[in-house]
Amino acid sequence: MDELQLIREFRAGMPGPPDETRARGRERLAAQFEPRSGALVFGRFERRKLLVGAAVALLAGLLAGSALAFGDRLLDFIRGEPAPKSVQREFAHLDPHSVIPYFDYPTVIKGRIHGVLAFDTAGGRVALWAGPTRSGGACYVFRKLRQKTLSDSLPLAAGCLGRRVPDGLKLVAGLATPAAPNLGFAWGYTAKNVASVEVHLAGGVVKRAPVYERFFAVGAPATKSLVSAVGLAADGHEVGRCCPLPPVPPPSPPQPPRVGPYQPVFDIQKAGHRFVFAIAPAARGGLCTDLTSPGRPHERSCIARLGRLQPLGLGEGGPPGPPWAFFVGRVGNGVASVRLRYEDGTSSKVPLTSRYFLEVVTGLHTRRGHRPLIFLARDSTGHVVATERLDRR
Repeated sequence: MDELQLIREFRAGMPGPPDETRARGRERLAAQFEPRSGALVFGRFERRKLLVGAAVALLAGLLAGSALAFGDRLLDFIRGEPAPKSVQREFAHLDPHSVIPYFDYPTVIKGRIHGVLAFDTAGGRVALWAGPTRSGGACYVFRKLRQKTLSDSLPLAAGCLGRRVPDGLKLVAGLATPAAPNLGFAWGYTAKNVASVEVHLAGGVVKRAPVYERFFAVGAPATKSLVSAVGLAADGHEVGRCCPLPPVPPPSPPQPPRVGPYQPVFDIQKAGHRFVFAIAPAARGGLCTDLTSPGRPHERSCIARLGRLQPLGLGEGGPPGPPWAFFVGRVGNGVASVRLRYEDGTSSKVPLTSRYFLEVVTGLHTRRGHRPLIFLARDSTGHVVATERLDRR
């Protein structure tokens, strides 16, 4: 089979290029042979080379038109592209070397942050940028490609994933619903043997998404919900599925109203900073809190239900200056004592004031390997009755 036959068969299975692309190709071809004043006279061999070159240019134009017809293929243009400085700064926020393990992410190899894929949403194109971590996983940032306002420059979703899909699954999936509802999209992370994913949305909508570097994403109307995601191998057979997931997290119930004045519980000075905490009763047995801490806005909130070991606030700071972290919480009935265990296995007693505690951590316990890890609440017999981990919340 000769080369022309191969080209014909390849073109036969592809959509035709738009008329505009055809016309542009013809104009370029004609321009190559249009006589010009003062032009050199080519011999037979030079003319043959020119003809072949023009034919190749025309074929490239026709194939480019077919790429346009495919639609999604054009969205691969950021694949492998180094991340711009603005994107790299977002990844820096994922790697704060935090005092609190929950705020800490694996170190991203910053020189390898690059574009993975881009896709259309009702509100414009969204790009996924990712970088490998030293632990074998990946950190990612989704951002709108064409940013017209300040809010457009904010990440739509960001985080880090490990070397393996969580819980031993072949894939995980979720529905991102940013503040701008028309930028909603479904996305996920897969095992290495997943080549594409069928994304099933509410109302019977099914979208097929290729997997690039273990990520996939498709635009989804904000009114849709994710029903399931099916992972497919390169030959099309199913290798795993995820979901059904809750379509969109249910809206938080309204906070109960405050029904009494605030009463101070803590006003302490530590690590050169002042921490002030007050409480007030809320309707239906709830609790309102008022927290002032360094480097954070004044925070007030009310909650309806209180757990046996209820976190009420946390934060961290430094550098500049020595690093520190603080934790505020409340214990319920039956809790006689609380201890804070650290990453190195040591622990310390947490003082209670009328069922409340405010613990400030400095010095050795702000360093990796020694940071706070878990609060343990015990009853009067020493049995653990409640725990609160700080490395997953």
